[in-house]
Amino acid sequence: MKHSEISKIYRNVKRCIDKKEFDKAIELVTSIIEYDKLDNPYTFMLQLLAKAKGDYQEVIKKSDDFIAQKEDSYFYYTVKGISYHELKEYDKALEYYDKSIELEKDFVYAYNGKGIVYTNLKDYDKACLLYTSPSPRD
Repeated sequence: MKHSEISKIYRNVKRCIDKKEFDKAIELVTSIIEYDKLDNPYTFMLQLLAKAKGDYQEVIKKSDDFIAQKEDSYFYYTVKGISYHELKEYDKALEYYDKSIELEKDFVYAYNGKGIVYTNLKDYDKACLLYTSPSPRD
């Protein structure tokens, strides 16, 4: 599956969630999960969000449950970062992306999420550093 196809499905899943078409969102996101093998926290967050009927707080709670089971799980800290980002709670998003990076220095999704947050905050210097450095650090 091409990246462009996955991106299109992401957008459609998000639209379905926004329209409260949760069953359709779950159906769409399932094909991405099969492709990503759960390696993409954004895909996983969309799946949880659809199951939680669009409730980001429920996604955060589920992530906490996963973290409690496997506390060193950088993946679920990134899911929390994405969720807080979607809630526009950027300080919390950065906090959880940083925790993810602390646990797994090479997890590109956490760096990408931080870059997007900094772009939203119009801190373009930090965003560019995250996107261009071979080993981005704050």
